[in-house]
Amino acid sequence: MVQITVPKDFIVAATGIAGPETLTNEGTKTIRYTQNNIHDFAWFADKKFFVQTDTMHLSSGRIIKATAYYLPGEKSAWKNAVKYIKDAVRTRSAWLGEYPYDVVSAVEAPMGFAGGMEYPTITSISSGMGEKDLDETIEHEVGHNWNFGILATNEREYPWMDEGFNTFYDNRYVKEKYGDAAL
Repeated sequence: MVQITVPKDFIVAATGIAGPETLTNEGTKTIRYTQNNIHDFAWFADKKFFVQTDTMHLSSGRIIKATAYYLPGEKSAWKNAVKYIKDAVRTRSAWLGEYPYDVVSAVEAPMGFAGGMEYPTITSISSGMGEKDLDETIEHEVGHNWNFGILATNEREYPWMDEGFNTFYDNRYVKEKYGDAAL
């Protein structure tokens, strides 16, 4: 369990399931996040985030929540971000076993490099991508939930166990979604 206190006008995106917000001191709120079976935690906050949320049914019948957080300047590219998140979870669940968490999110965040960074249940994505690149980056970063997240592979010592397997499934995803010419 992690508790985060921020100014009350900020929107927070974080690993795990958000509990109810409680007003703490004047002008602040505290949000409690819980998540079992993880080895890392990340959070992002901005008062300008646009938030899109939807649910999806996994093949077992379990329902999970998919959420995209992005800034106003990325509205055009991110308009289908929740769909991309759901596509990533759906395909990886079919190929590698069902997604075990109840939430999955992608957040646009300044990173200092192009691409993304994975954390359990949430991924950060850099700004300035077109829709197809955003789809592929979200799929790649959400895909890390299986090897790096669920299995907790040591990507520093054995990068092939995370990046290698993840790239294999990235290529499969791109080929199935966009065709051979996209590879």
